[in-house]
Amino acid sequence: DALRRGEVHVVFGTAELLEQNLEFRRLGLVVGEERELFGRLQRLVRELKQPTPDLLVLNPVPVPASAILSVYASQDISVVHDTVERAMTSSFVPAADREQAYAKAKAAVDKGRQVVVVFPQVRGADALDAREALRVKAALENEIFEGARVVLFHGAMSREERHQTYMDFRRHRADVLVATAPLEDGPPLPAVSVAIVEQADRTDLGRLYRLRGQLMRSRVPEAVDIQYVVGGTPDEEGAAWVKRLVEAKDPLTLFEEWVEERGMNTVVEEGAPEPPSSPWINPLRDRAVLLAAHAAARRLVASDPGLRRGNHSDLLAALERGSEALIGTPFTQPDPTEAGNSRRRRRRRKRR
Repeated sequence: DALRRGEVHVVFGTAELLEQNLEFRRLGLVVGEERELFGRLQRLVRELKQPTPDLLVLNPVPVPASAILSVYASQDISVVHDTVERAMTSSFVPAADREQAYAKAKAAVDKGRQVVVVFPQVRGADALDAREALRVKAALENEIFEGARVVLFHGAMSREERHQTYMDFRRHRADVLVATAPLEDGPPLPAVSVAIVEQADRTDLGRLYRLRGQLMRSRVPEAVDIQYVVGGTPDEEGAAWVKRLVEAKDPLTLFEEWVEERGMNTVVEEGAPEPPSSPWINPLRDRAVLLAAHAAARRLVASDPGLRRGNHSDLLAALERGSEALIGTPFTQPDPTEAGNSRRRRRRRKRR
């Protein structure tokens, strides 16, 4: 009722909030983050039973150009480059060498640093149930990190318990955090020196990347060391991608290759439009050209939605003649409603 009456001005929630058929007095902006599957927020915003608000989508992982041209084709795109150099080392560790990874972790704890041990998630749930997780915690506490303070961060814990555990670890009230639930999107862990990612071959590439980014925000003077440990009978494809992540010099290229080899359905939600295809341009090779063309096209459609003014009519005629030969599909007129909301707001201010 407060939302409907306009008594609440800012609402925080998950994406499910948009599925509840809530009535807003005048919803102007939706800001959300898409971490794994892209395109959901735009669909939910379009399905709202009220005037479409502006939408700002944040992506903590590199978005392949093909996905941009699919689910974000009607949006302006900003690419933010992190220019801060952080010291980090990472290693691909076969199961047979697991003891060496834990020896490095024990040495870090002995020096007063912190360690994170991360277990995978399977279909959004902890791979270890609560009983197994407690057994793992006890084994680490009694055998490998004897004398250290080991805490568990598990999905079966209440939200308040997980929050308290995480904050205690951040404040260095514990030495080792055993995490089965996602922690990669939380606040920085300033004293972490070594991270062990167990069964990394079963972990989604996007999650591995976000976890790496979170660990790189540690403030220890030495390089943060991430050990990607694969299972005793590893998933061969998953293990190959872990190796490529360890060796990757350019994350953008890594995620372009991920989509090229595994298909668009690995990064966009079901039902997303197919990106335009062309025999003479390659998203992996020509990402910068595609993004520049996308930005130019957005500006053009915003200034002249029907492509009727000036030289734009020549462009429209050329597109209508050659579109099918160039990109394999007939040209369709831009939707004037996608021309951006700035014009709508200017008209609204004039009426006032």
